[in-house]
Amino acid sequence: MMRSPLSRMEHELGASGSLRTDRSWLVDAILVTALRSAGPGGYTLELGSLTVPLSRGVPVALATLRGGFSLVA
Repeated sequence: MMRSPLSRMEHELGASGSLRTDRSWLVDAILVTALRSAGPGGYTLELGSLTVPLSRGVPVALATLRGGFSLVA
């Protein structure tokens, strides 16, 4: 197993459609099936049956995903 900082992986995979959604999460945007509101200013993503946090501190991911998804309450 190779160990690499997530920031390095984000930089290397960014052009392939990967998005940093939280300090511990890097996801392939193609796999996102829903964008859900999670309270005031918070969001979660669904990747099939997996729920992933979307941090307010990562506005690039939110802006990218808002262009392709309707918010689900």
